[in-house]
Amino acid sequence: MKRSMEKSDQLRLVSKNGNCIRKIKNPLDETILKAIRNSWEGSAIRFVDNPSEEVQMEAVRRGAATIQHIKNPALSVQLHCVGFHGDLVQFISNPPEAVQIKAVENSWNGRAIRFLENPSEAVQLAAVMTGEIYKDTNEFGDAIEYMEKPTEKVQLAAVDKNLWAVLHIKNPKEKVLLKAVRGNRDLLRLVEKPSESFLMELFGNRLETENERLFAADVYPFSIKLMKNPSKAVLMKALGKNGDAIEFVREPDTEMIKEAIGQNGRAVRFIENPSLEIQKLCIEKNIDNIRFIENPHEEIQIQAVKEYAFRIHDIGDPTERVQLLAVSKNPERIKCIRKPTEAVQRKVVEQGMKYLKYIENPVKEIQMEAIEESLSHLNHIRNPDPDVLRRALSISAKALEYDCYNLSWEESEAVIGEVLSKDDPDGEYLRSFIDSKHIQCDKAILVDRYGSMRTKAYFLDDRLSL
Repeated sequence: MKRSMEKSDQLRLVSKNGNCIRKIKNPLDETILKAIRNSWEGSAIRFVDNPSEEVQMEAVRRGAATIQHIKNPALSVQLHCVGFHGDLVQFISNPPEAVQIKAVENSWNGRAIRFLENPSEAVQLAAVMTGEIYKDTNEFGDAIEYMEKPTEKVQLAAVDKNLWAVLHIKNPKEKVLLKAVRGNRDLLRLVEKPSESFLMELFGNRLETENERLFAADVYPFSIKLMKNPSKAVLMKALGKNGDAIEFVREPDTEMIKEAIGQNGRAVRFIENPSLEIQKLCIEKNIDNIRFIENPHEEIQIQAVKEYAFRIHDIGDPTERVQLLAVSKNPERIKCIRKPTEAVQRKVVEQGMKYLKYIENPVKEIQMEAIEESLSHLNHIRNPDPDVLRRALSISAKALEYDCYNLSWEESEAVIGEVLSKDDPDGEYLRSFIDSKHIQCDKAILVDRYGSMRTKAYFLDDRLSL
């Protein structure tokens, strides 16, 4: 608890341990300064309410990190601390731009910017211009990595100082990529699908001679789309570097296609009606490449599904033979087949009616077989055929309880009436009829209207037993 003290008592108390100032009510300035000087790195300031600029400065001179204990540090104090180490800006709430700039300039490669929220362009520029540069390294210029949306000017400044800074830019502007690539062709790997204007800027009119074209195709395969009538040698050079460049080759011959697929099996997606030989070459690279073949040959489909049944998902229109192979390996794979044939559906349910739920629209015959085995299979039929529902209701009145049941009451009454009219009605059915809460009219009326003598007798006995 704080208490009032005479000056001499205040000074005596803090002379041995500055942190004892927390026990003094309304300490004098002289006491505060002495407390600061007699505490570790001036940390006693955390016990001082609204310290003056002089007191703040005295504290941070003894330990710059002490700024974290000052709620509203003066501008001079902020500048002093970030001048000592820029990362201390993290302890300053809403630092002004001058402090932010000094902070990034006094931090490793300007990385203090990671502590700033929405830094201005001037602060961003100061950050990317901070740090030494060593040729052909990517160890500097990475302050831009911590910027959410650096402006084009900032991106250009970062790359201008260090080409490798482009590695740290999320979604760099095309002009920035161009600047980086002009400085180091190895950075072309960062450009996936350049615009024609990008390639024109990069290569200009230097694609006239064969040697220039070969060079361009080597360093950037997609440059062939800028060339008029490129030679086969140039095309082969480009395809050997990136098979996807075949997208820009008019009427490629077999040798070109093989070169493209050999470099990148996914390039098959740019080839119209690839031959069986090309398809084989494609999946030899990686069996998963089957998903890039629009209409794979049955032999290719079988090879893929044999290895893993799930790959039928990657085949747009598998043959019945392939469908049967997939569901034989794993019945659940039928859910990956858009339109399974009846033979395929039957192959699935032969392995257990529990797999019925994986068939989107089972044929009527299979639906019938399913409910004959168990009425509960109605849970697995999304859109049952009306005849299937009629048959289900003739088996048990419990059919009315299923969510998929959608026959009108008139149709339902006709089915129930037919069962009730039998001379030898099934006892289990009559029990389900009596217990049902889904019959939309008085059951006594239905029994009177349709019931045979035995049905009426069963119904009367049930009522008398209540």
